[in-house]
Amino acid sequence: MSADRIDYGTAVPLSSGGMAEVYRAYDARLGRPVALKFLRREDPEQVERLLREARALAHLPTHENLCAIYGVGEQEGRPYIAMELIEGEALDEIGEQLTLRERVEVVMQIAAALEPVHDAGLIHRDIKPTNIVLARRADGSLRPVLVDFGVVWTPREATLTGLGQWLGTPAFMAPEQVVGGHASLGPPTDVYGLGGTLYFLLTGRQPFEGESHLNLLRQVLGDAPTPPRRHAPDVAPDLETIVLRCLRKDSGSRYPSGGALAEDLRRHLADEPLARATSQQRTWDARLLRRVRRWRTPLHAIALALVVTIVLLAVLAYRAQARRDAVQRYDRVGTSIEGTLRAVAMSAPHDVRAARAQVRARLHALTAELDTLSGPARAPLRAAIGRGWLALRDDARAAAHLRAAWQGGHRTATVAYGRGLALGRGYERAVRRASRLGNADARAAARAQADQRYRDAARDLLMQGRATALAAPAYVEGLIQFYEGDYATALASAQRARGLLPWLYEATELVGRIEYARALDAFNRGDFNAAWRALRAADRAYRAASASAPSDLGVALGACLVRLESLANGIDHVGTSSEASLPSLIAYRDAARVACRRIPRLDPDSAEA
Repeated sequence: MSADRIDYGTAVPLSSGGMAEVYRAYDARLGRPVALKFLRREDPEQVERLLREARALAHLPTHENLCAIYGVGEQEGRPYIAMELIEGEALDEIGEQLTLRERVEVVMQIAAALEPVHDAGLIHRDIKPTNIVLARRADGSLRPVLVDFGVVWTPREATLTGLGQWLGTPAFMAPEQVVGGHASLGPPTDVYGLGGTLYFLLTGRQPFEGESHLNLLRQVLGDAPTPPRRHAPDVAPDLETIVLRCLRKDSGSRYPSGGALAEDLRRHLADEPLARATSQQRTWDARLLRRVRRWRTPLHAIALALVVTIVLLAVLAYRAQARRDAVQRYDRVGTSIEGTLRAVAMSAPHDVRAARAQVRARLHALTAELDTLSGPARAPLRAAIGRGWLALRDDARAAAHLRAAWQGGHRTATVAYGRGLALGRGYERAVRRASRLGNADARAAARAQADQRYRDAARDLLMQGRATALAAPAYVEGLIQFYEGDYATALASAQRARGLLPWLYEATELVGRIEYARALDAFNRGDFNAAWRALRAADRAYRAASASAPSDLGVALGACLVRLESLANGIDHVGTSSEASLPSLIAYRDAARVACRRIPRLDPDSAEA
């Protein structure tokens, strides 16, 4: 496959994501419309991902349920893939318009299409409703197409996933993807994604919906999904059995291939017994249902009476359900915003203003929505807005909205945790300001004021919010110990969290924050050598955090502050410490330039820049 020089004429934008933009164009040579997928920015790793997707698709046999590739090329220095133009809508947007049978048929067709993908040694790794596009065949029947092979994995190629990174979408990601280790990946990994997609189509919900990113991943690793029939009672028992088998934690207990899953879905639609292992799991409910199908007419009168009773009960439960729905809906909004900004932070260094502006616009729209709400829905919406501003590191706005949510009765662990984080970051800023005061008495008074205003409340709220971060309890413990001034224990907790979850770059950043605080205390005690050692440790931690989250503004600012502190205190103590020599000051100056120049590259409009 070569980089063709083809004139595609005028390209019309179709869609855009965090990494790529897709345009509609026309291939005059072959006389057909095409889709051109361009990278948003020039980055060697992302170029390799684009070529990886092209190679993956090019090695697959032609299949109507897989997006066909026509070639790769480059235009004005931007690489692209030319691929089949799928005229349709994403499954998550149109799924609720389909009949129950059509939803099952869509997943069945994609499962069958995965058979040649897996035979070729490829694992898609990101199967979800947004990556399945529904088109129509000439006869009007549905033609689902699996797209976006950008994170495909094959054992024949070196992985592009580095330490501290995972690829996939958490709510549809198999446990082995969260844990890491490519030896555990295989066809059952994609079967899990298909099971999550079918779960979503049947219930309108994701298999797991955590209050936070960490809570969501904890559920993926340790919790069983709620059986679909609890959300959608009309789902057949056999169909529920199929979904739950796809979502088992142990990959060896799932369907071994997409073909095996497709066969059981076909059997279900044909009203035949499920194959092999699942045939032993047929319940008395399933057998009863088949008998009911044969005796529908005599049961209509009884069913009508039951419906009337159910409606009366539903009216009584309406308000309680409305409250629960509001909580779930706005929790998903908060999780979505946090996930978006975390994905931006963990992507290659780039100008993040556009992504942050989109989040701010969404938060302003949600704030305007407050005026249209009354009653129990306002507090959950306040919480979602507060989580968004917290993710943007606007702690003042975050604290105001989260406090309003708390006062409105929405006293969840997530709200407590968010309030604790906002107050904790305020405490750190106050301590830094206090440490720069020249008079020891003034420093002590300012520190006591910071303890009273921020620290005590932050510690208490973080303790209440522990339940929202069960995936990394050591991280929360480290925060609490840090604010209590127990630096040694806090470092041990942060290091433990980093060892358990390498992708949690916030734990690595916490190590840097703790070491920075230790350095400031040592300077104020006059122990300059201890301060230099702590600053060196802080610098190492921030460099490690920057490697995992190269576009995180908070990490970039912390790295800059640590190196500026080294330079400033080195100037103050030339001759009083072996570390504060002229060559070391030049090195500190150059290192500070490198670290601090990252901030305007990420966001030239920021106050820190």
